[in-house]
Amino acid sequence: STVECLFVAYNAYNIFINQKKDFKNLIDIKDIDQNFTVLFKKYRSIIKGANQFFNLVKYIKNNKINDKNYEELLNISFLERNKFTKIFYELRSYLKRNDLKSWIKLHLFNLNVVSFLKNIVNNNETIFIATLKDEQSVKDILEFHGLNLNFIDIVDKDRINNKLEGVEYFSKKYDISKKDFLFIEDNLAHILFLNKNGIKVFFASWFSRNENTFLSCKKENITCLGEIKEINKYLI
Repeated sequence: STVECLFVAYNAYNIFINQKKDFKNLIDIKDIDQNFTVLFKKYRSIIKGANQFFNLVKYIKNNKINDKNYEELLNISFLERNKFTKIFYELRSYLKRNDLKSWIKLHLFNLNVVSFLKNIVNNNETIFIATLKDEQSVKDILEFHGLNLNFIDIVDKDRINNKLEGVEYFSKKYDISKKDFLFIEDNLAHILFLNKNGIKVFFASWFSRNENTFLSCKKENITCLGEIKEINKYLI
């Protein structure tokens, strides 16, 4: 979802700054500066939710981001956070209503992962998804790829503030011990937080070649999955 987040965050920021809610005259993804794209993808892994994209975009646009100050991205005023986040989700909703297929294509999706998920649901086994997106967006993407939603349970941004709360939600709902969850994630901030709280987490590296993420996972003894099938050895 990095490309989709980049496109939405970049345009939502411009709308916020210009104080003009114009969703029709957006900057196309291919017209966004290449240097901006590189830096956005580099630091995307520390962002936990839509509200933090405000500072990420602002710092990159103003050439103020570096490996020493990037943690400041996590700090944003309450007023700015609420205004920007509202625009971000309104813009995402507009894009979906206007051209759902084009919006879905902004998401890179590994076909091996699609097949893996289909095998699980075809065996009438349930997949748990904890997301800081809205639930409907996740359903739209899964349905587009032909997944049976009857065996997929989703908890979204309206019910959780972080992925750990997602695990706790499913743990309580299904009476499963938190230590029995296997959590696959590609965002470093979520990975480290889950690991710190005793969740068995795996780094999904097929779309991320961020060296800092690999090094951080290695330091914390977090398993990096080169492809989805590698998780099979950890399944009971």
